[in-house]
Amino acid sequence: MVKILCVDDDSSLLFLYQEELSEEGKQICKSIFKCLTEKGSDNKGIRHPATIKHLAEIAQTSESKVVEVVDKFRAKGRSFLTPVEGTPVDSDTVIDISHESLMRIWDKLKTWVDEEFSSVQMYLRLTEAATQFQLGKTGLWRPPDLHLALNWRKTQNPTLAWAKKYNPAFEKVIVFLDASEKKYLQDEQNKVKIQRLELSRTRKLALYMTSAAVVLAFMGLFALTQWQRANQESKEAQIQRDEAEFRKREADSLRILAEGKADRAEIEILLAQIIADSAERQKAQAIIQSHLLEKEKLSALNQANEAVKKSEVFLQEKTEAE
Repeated sequence: MVKILCVDDDSSLLFLYQEELSEEGKQICKSIFKCLTEKGSDNKGIRHPATIKHLAEIAQTSESKVVEVVDKFRAKGRSFLTPVEGTPVDSDTVIDISHESLMRIWDKLKTWVDEEFSSVQMYLRLTEAATQFQLGKTGLWRPPDLHLALNWRKTQNPTLAWAKKYNPAFEKVIVFLDASEKKYLQDEQNKVKIQRLELSRTRKLALYMTSAAVVLAFMGLFALTQWQRANQESKEAQIQRDEAEFRKREADSLRILAEGKADRAEIEILLAQIIADSAERQKAQAIIQSHLLEKEKLSALNQANEAVKKSEVFLQEKTEAE
């Protein structure tokens, strides 16, 4: 076992060793160290040795590629993994970290350990939920838990080999998660359908209301036009009736005046009747007054003639007496 003398130097070296790997190698490295370390209940790092075969299953790669990555960290002068360089390895060879302090000095590993701990907690929650659902004691997951679980599956890409380390009910968990996702998507599709139906119904209702409003507007306009026409016709009929009544009164009055049967008081009454509530009040008054003046002139002329006759009779009688 190699004694780690300088924390900063060893941390830097670990970083450099990892950077020497290809992108695929870096992912395999991450899977290896996450499998070999674990966070305990007291939040302290715990070593968790595993065989080359198991590490390959966890990383979903070949054993040769796992050995290639492991050799980078057990080479001479490094010895961060055991067995040390020169020791033959095969499928059943157990790989382990050389010292627990590795989990404290390598920041990247601490991050991986925390990720693994969170991943395990999500998986254990899912196993419990799947079991309870199978017993009919709970329902399928819905957001936000469902979104968290789906994101966990996408980012962590858990496998049966990985899950067996914590709980063998991996297939039951995947079935539960798939059923939850399917039910959620169906519900969302139904919501969209319902929203579309409601939107279509709302649009149709708005169209009907608009059409009804237009029809009512036209009906109201037609009714108003008819009312105005009827009102106008009623006014015109009333004017015609008033005109006929006026003409009748005028004719009667003129007839009475022509016959000379009315005195001044009666004429004034006739005048008032003719001009009352008539648009031709002034004209009617002028006509009546004209007839009245003619009668008065005629009366004055008759009186003058009578006076002349009396004067002639008086002179004749006086002449005869002389």
